[in-house]
Order: sequence, then C-alpha cells, then structure tokens
Amino acid sequence: MYDQLFRDIVLGVKDENMQDMYEFCEKQYRTNPREQSFLKTLKQKYSSHPPVWWYSQESFLYRMLNKALRTHQYDILYLLRVFIRHLHEQISVQQKKESIDQKKLFRGQGMDKADFDRIRMNANGLLCISNFLSTSADREIGLHFAREALHDRKKVSVLLEITIDKNTVVPVANIADLSAYKTEQEWLFSMGAVFRIGSLECLPDGIWIIPLTLTNDQDEQLSALREHFKKSMADRNVCLNFAKLMHQLAAWRKSEYFYLMALETETTWQRRSVLFNNLALTKGELGQYREALAYYHKSLELKGAEESDSATDRATTYNNIATLYYKQKKMDRAIEYFQKAIEACNAQGNNNEELVATLHVNIATILDDQGKYEEALEKCEESLKIRIKLFPAIHPSLASTYGTIANTMHHMGSYAKAIEYAQKALDIDRQALPPDHPQTLLHMNNLEVFKQQQSD
Repeated sequence: MYDQLFRDIVLGVKDENMQDMYEFCEKQYRTNPREQSFLKTLKQKYSSHPPVWWYSQESFLYRMLNKALRTHQYDILYLLRVFIRHLHEQISVQQKKESIDQKKLFRGQGMDKADFDRIRMNANGLLCISNFLSTSADREIGLHFAREALHDRKKVSVLLEITIDKNTVVPVANIADLSAYKTEQEWLFSMGAVFRIGSLECLPDGIWIIPLTLTNDQDEQLSALREHFKKSMADRNVCLNFAKLMHQLAAWRKSEYFYLMALETETTWQRRSVLFNNLALTKGELGQYREALAYYHKSLELKGAEESDSATDRATTYNNIATLYYKQKKMDRAIEYFQKAIEACNAQGNNNEELVATLHVNIATILDDQGKYEEALEKCEESLKIRIKLFPAIHPSLASTYGTIANTMHHMGSYAKAIEYAQKALDIDRQALPPDHPQTLLHMNNLEVFKQQQSD
C-alpha cells in the first residue's frame, strides 16, 4: 500500500526541474569517469531521447532507481521524482499502442533465498514488485539469464513466467523500439505491479519456474485505507506529501527532512503554522522534547497573531503539547494543556470530530494512570465510536484505541479482555503498517506480556 501511495505522490508531481537529481548524481559518481561521462550526456541531451532509452542504458540510472524503490530510499526517490514520472508516463503511452489478448513474458535472475522461500510458501498469494521490472517476450533470453545465476551459490536461479492480458491496469509495454538494446524483445513493467503466484516447478538443471499472473486484485480494506491516506497526501507542495508519507511510516528523521524542505517554500502563516506543528510532532517522536516545544510555540505564535485563527487549530497544538508533556511524565502540565485543548475545541463547537476522538483517547491514558479505569474506558469508547465512523476499518488510529483499551483492561486484571483488544490492535497493525513499525512492535509486545501474565 505504501508503495502505491508513493506512486500516487510521484505521479502528481508537476515540476520538470531535474537539477537536484543531476547535482546528487554528480556527488555520487564524482570519482567514476565512466558514469561522469554518462551524466554529462544525460544533462545535455535528456530531451533528445525518450526516458525508456535512458533507463535501458548500462549506467547508474536504472540501478540507482530500482535499488531506491526496492529499499524505500525516499530521499533519493524524491530527487529522481521527475524522471520516475516521465518513465511511468511513457510506459503508459506505449501500452495504449499495444493490442494484447494474452501474452507471456519472461525474466531470468538470481533471487535471494529468503525472498524465494517467501514466494514458495505463498502459492496463490500476491507478490508486489516495487521497482520497474524488465522482462523479455523470448523465453530463451529469460533462461539465459537464469542459467547465469546458477553459478552463484548464494542465490536461487529462477525464471519468472508472467502472464498478462488486455485487462491489465498496471502499465506494461513493449519497449524494444525505444530501448538502447533492441535485440532482447524487452517489455517493461512500471513500479508497483502486483502478481498472483502460481505453483512453482523445478527444472532438471535446477532452475525454478515461478508462474506469475499480473492481477488487478486488491484487498478492499487496504484500498479504502489507501484512498483515505491519498487524500491527505495530495498537497501542491510535494515535499509536504513526502513528509506525510514518512510520518505515517514512522520514519521520523526523513519526515523531519521533508517538513523542513516544505517549510522553505511556504510563506503564508497558516501553512507555516501547520508545518511547525508537524515538525514538533516529529521532534517529539525523536525524543527531542525541547526542540519540539519550541516548534509548538512557534506554531501558536503564528496562530495567535492572526484574527482569523481557528480555535480548532489551537486545540490541535494544545493537544500535541499535552502529549509531549505526558511523554516526559509531567502530568500536571499535560492535564493543563489537555484542558486548554478541550476549551478551544468547545469554543469551536466540537466540529472537528477527528480531534475530539484524539482528545478522548489521550485523556483516557491520563485517567488510566490515575487508576480511574471505568472513566478511562468510557473515554475510549467515545473515541472508538467517532473513529469507526470516520476511518476505514483498518486505520492505525483504531488499532491505537484498541491498544489503549487493552492496557486499561490489563490494569484492571481483566486479562482475557486485555488479550482480546490487544489482538484486535495487532490484527489491524499487521494489515495497515509495516512489520517493524513502532506501533506494531508495541502492540505485539503488549500481547505477549498479557498472555504470559494470564498463564502465570
């Protein structure tokens, strides 16, 4: 899902400036004369050739791009954003020129054993390939590359046999006439293609055949969540969209990096105020509480200087300051700012339901710490009602609320209920968040603790 959100952001990029990409590549390859020569030609003659031609060159460009896509190096992908969009758009245009009922394509390669085992154990499941994928219409060319991989003991030699048809949504096209190498009958898939895995077969020479069918199948709940996030990542400032994506992934340093970049181009007090607030959130997650508080006060200063300031905006910042004090165990200050947030919210008529839900669950955490468990549960239930109404079924905020309920149940000694709600939280996390996300790890640990204490 996050690969698709990234694609949505990049395809919404409007600018054509590739200068920051060139400058980055210049630094990366300053000691490599061959790549420096390619980069010089790229800068001088980019518009003279189609993006596919540049991509198919034996150079750093396709390697850097696909490595960044596979390993989610979003800072590098940001620099490559214009080229990525150009390449995707050309594949889309080329696809429309093709008339395909059904076709098989092939790719031979060496695959890491761990990746191979995951595919073999997931027959009939889905495989998402985040990078651009080169294939050939000639099976023998695919087998040639697969045989070359037989010599690498650290890899499993595989031949991907990919079936596509006329209903294909993900861009894939015959690029033989556009490629720098016209003899390989090359077809190129754009980033984010999703395949259905068939039954694997091992040939006598040790090459594994992996049948894949390009599919448009998508999990309905994930699609709903993606659409929900997509709306918040469609700002005119592409750096802000990248920052929000990093924030959602809990990649706090990258989030800070993109928020600061976004701040450089914003001049209105409203947008700068929001960015200061978001930077403060990021600093808080990094444990840099003094810097976080300074950013919050910058945000409040901008809001306080304007007559058109929204009480809801102030309430949001007050809530965030309260949360920051709570993390530092400064309970009196936390309660003070939660009260300010409630007052500002009431002044606006409680019309921001998302904020009201957040306040309920945050206050529930305070009540839980005070041993007021029944009141804490009431606040959680109020938050849950709102969030169920506002959010898709697997939104991480629902998992957060279930996790808070689980903690309170645990403190009350209701281990069965604590386990039930902790499991609900973790089930959502596993669908909606990466496996190494802090919230996923927290809920996983809590569930194990609750189970252990129930059995003791």
